[in-house]
Amino acid sequence: MVSSLKMVQDMLEEEAEGVQEIIDALGSIVNKLKEIEHGPSEDATILSLTKANINMDLLRLKEGEAPKLGDKATAPGALTLEETKKNIMCIRKYVSFETEAGCRILINALLIHAASNLSTSGVGAAIAPEFRTETPSESGGSAYSGAVDYLMVLGEPWATELVLQSPEFAFAHKDVLKYVTCSIYEAKPNNVLKALPQAVMAAVVQSQRFGFQTFRSCVTTGEEWLFFVYSKDANGLGGSVSSLPSIRLKDDLSGLPLVLGLLCDWVCCLTIITDL
Repeated sequence: MVSSLKMVQDMLEEEAEGVQEIIDALGSIVNKLKEIEHGPSEDATILSLTKANINMDLLRLKEGEAPKLGDKATAPGALTLEETKKNIMCIRKYVSFETEAGCRILINALLIHAASNLSTSGVGAAIAPEFRTETPSESGGSAYSGAVDYLMVLGEPWATELVLQSPEFAFAHKDVLKYVTCSIYEAKPNNVLKALPQAVMAAVVQSQRFGFQTFRSCVTTGEEWLFFVYSKDANGLGGSVSSLPSIRLKDDLSGLPLVLGLLCDWVCCLTIITDL
């Protein structure tokens, strides 16, 4: 876009007099766009967060709250903790986790467990893989695009059914956002801390797209989960990211109830976390 506008500006400069105001306006737009960093969210780094005026902070769990959500099935016909443990053991036995595709198979098992336990006769749950994240940049901000690996949606059954049929079509209707809550999840085969800036920029894009002041997200390898909350500044310039310490499933899956509990909490937007 910048190069195209610059070309038009150069062409106008070669034309007759009387177009100076247009030339000046285009020059201003070109300069503004040059200030904005564009690219896919996977290109984001810690420096990208600094440029976007996003500060880092820490969260802690309220003692003993999260595992309660993951210890038992809470909806009729939902997957039990023991069933999900068996699924995970089979995945560990037969799937290579060297690539992102392998990690996603493990992540799928946990997200489906959460969705099955959150879904009731009055509340629907939906998972939208490869959800597109494209939004205009705010003035002086960063414009990232691409796709998040998972968008999890909880809310009115008619709204989540729309998401299951077509996520893009569902969120084209702004009223849908009045009846659902959302969280996003990024799959990475390597260190979650290294991938955190990428996941944060994806959360920033989604919060802008949906008009949310805060947005919950997570980056995970499947075995390790890093949950965080992005909060937009009231003045619209930058914000803050507060994260929990990363959580591992562990060989004996003793960390599984905590992760499952947080998955339920994250999309429900409950209050089992607090600032340090």
